[in-house]
Amino acid sequence: MNRILRYGRGSVAVDLPEQNCRAVLEPSLPPPIGHLDEAVTRCLDDPVGGRPLSKIVEGRRRIVVAIPDMTRGEAMQAYLPPLLRYLESHRVRRENTILVTATGAHRRHTDAERAALVGAEIARQWTIADHDADDGNNEIEPLDGDTPLWIDRRALDADGLILAGQISYHYSAGFGGGRKLVAPGLCGRATIQALHRRTLANIDRAGNWRGRTGALRGNPFHEAAQAACDRVGPHFALHVTLDLEGAVIGVVAGDVAKSHLAACLQYDKMFRLPIAEPLPLVVASCGGGPFDINLYQAHKALDNAFRAVRPGGTLVLLAECAEGWGPASFVKWLAIESLEEHRARLEADFEVPGHTTYALKWKATQCRVIVASRTLAQAVTGGEGPAWLADEGRAAAPFRLEFVADPSEAVARADPARALPYCLLPAAASCLPEITGQ
Repeated sequence: MNRILRYGRGSVAVDLPEQNCRAVLEPSLPPPIGHLDEAVTRCLDDPVGGRPLSKIVEGRRRIVVAIPDMTRGEAMQAYLPPLLRYLESHRVRRENTILVTATGAHRRHTDAERAALVGAEIARQWTIADHDADDGNNEIEPLDGDTPLWIDRRALDADGLILAGQISYHYSAGFGGGRKLVAPGLCGRATIQALHRRTLANIDRAGNWRGRTGALRGNPFHEAAQAACDRVGPHFALHVTLDLEGAVIGVVAGDVAKSHLAACLQYDKMFRLPIAEPLPLVVASCGGGPFDINLYQAHKALDNAFRAVRPGGTLVLLAECAEGWGPASFVKWLAIESLEEHRARLEADFEVPGHTTYALKWKATQCRVIVASRTLAQAVTGGEGPAWLADEGRAAAPFRLEFVADPSEAVARADPARALPYCLLPAAASCLPEITGQ
């Protein structure tokens, strides 16, 4: 079976033995919304909880629209224009409106990236700026003794704060979108670190990782992020669900928390996929860019795919990682050779990349992980990876983590005899396997 899988902004062909395939985990999705302007307008006028957006923005003169950055900004050129046209039709002036990309601790965009994100026309006609975790934030009443709240002052000064983004799974927050556009999206670095520190609860006393993907209830990160968002008090939210091609297939809007929950339920119904049992081999693509822009982002797809792997099995992840490892501190945390030492350092001096690398390395103790990325394979060969990666990108014990340049080679290395039962996840960043036991 020659399967074409997304890889970065392109695709690659991978040869897989059809007779061993137990499942291809792909969602059955509705067609794209045909008249998106009308669908968005209906949701803005008939929201989930609260008043129509037209009533909320009436008479307001400082509007901020928080939008995702380029790591989560697919299809923004489809759903952002209807929102902006709606605002203008209700007397919201462009000169009184600023679009702020909720970058959190991510890097800022170049002008070209910003234009590619929202479209050249919007970039030219509207004011767009990036959030900066290290500048332009004001401190408000802390969430608690451990969580100071530093928030982008443009959001605090706004008399109309609107959130607009897409719903997705998230390995710590349960789901993306909604409150995450504020916390951590519009937060100062100290707040971002404090919020993410809650995810230490995902590591039990034995050092085992507990995934939170697709779970909101009892999720400490989600609860803290929602509380921080409530403290800021955004007035309205627009959420979209995208299909695997990036087309809009669902729209929900209204009260920030209520509409986010409704949108998450809508998304989960579409993208949580049943599989009878975990298998010895899982072959997964992140789903292409931006999900595989770097290893830091690609880990979210790996976390989803991991659910389908039998303990001791093998997970092959196709992730181009054109921008390499991710944040500068990613390799620093990867270099720690002991999970016990890694956890101790996290508890003493928490950093978000350190938390992600812990989750990655823990999975690589539970199964063999082979990442197909020419960029990272070359980095390892050039001595730019952690020292415990030995010859040919293979990890030394206890981590079974490998980097291979060619996707077909990665599959061949995982199953040289072409005998293992496997499942295929063509869009692992978007889909969540659910073991049914049947």
